Amino acid sequence: MADKKIDISSADFDKTEEAVLNALYERADGSYSSHMLYPVIHPEVRPGTPPAGEAFVRVRDATERLIARDLVRGERLNGQDGVFFNKLKLTKKGERAAIKERNRVKAVINP
Repeated sequence: MADKKIDISSADFDKTEEAVLNALYERADGSYSSHMLYPVIHPEVRPGTPPAGEAFVRVRDATERLIARDLVRGERLNGQDGVFFNKLKLTKKGERAAIKERNRVKAVINP
């Protein structure tokens, strides 16, 4: 019997946005910055390489989209990589969205 592949993609969030929501939900202390978050979401990428820069930009852009939707908040700063965010936390709306996403994924995997 072949393994059945389950599609758990969301209509509301892309994969990077889902990963940011989940990471911030798991660590509620506000200790993540854009620079600390991208290696958590993309552990396969070696820091200091061109793919690391691309991963950083993907995570920062996803974070900006979540901020624009009032799901995430943080301190906006400028660095050598351009704009980045520090002290990232979920808003109350973001907490609700993260919980709904976690429950949606559980329901798809364990119907």
